[in-house]
Amino acid sequence: MKKLIVLFVCLISLNFYAQESQFNWLTDLNIAVKASKDQNKPILLFFTDTNSTESQKMNIELFKSQEFKAIADKAILLIADNSSENNIPKRLIIHYNKINQFSSFVTLDSTGKAIGTPTTDFSTESLNSYISFLNSL
Repeated sequence: MKKLIVLFVCLISLNFYAQESQFNWLTDLNIAVKASKDQNKPILLFFTDTNSTESQKMNIELFKSQEFKAIADKAILLIADNSSENNIPKRLIIHYNKINQFSSFVTLDSTGKAIGTPTTDFSTESLNSYISFLNSL
């Protein structure tokens, strides 16, 4: 019962911060691929684990950063939560998160193919480098 309550609070917290920062997170790869084609933007697949306090704290700080806000404007945002009971995020994690690290993200093209390497460093310098990478696509 305690785990269920903690999971519920974590999901609400993540949802609150995602809504607060006005990011449009998708959870379905097929919808993200269609949006990517329609908007001519790459997909940023973000891996998180809302059961992890460390991951949650990192996510909150990341979502508040100006660098991430710049990235969000240049990509379709797709999220896969490792703590979800749903099998869809699990399949995304198995297929795209070979390093099995949370929080991290990988970039996908409009066909769903990974481009570049997974990112686990969310420093300002790393995020600015990632913005440059997005601009080069």
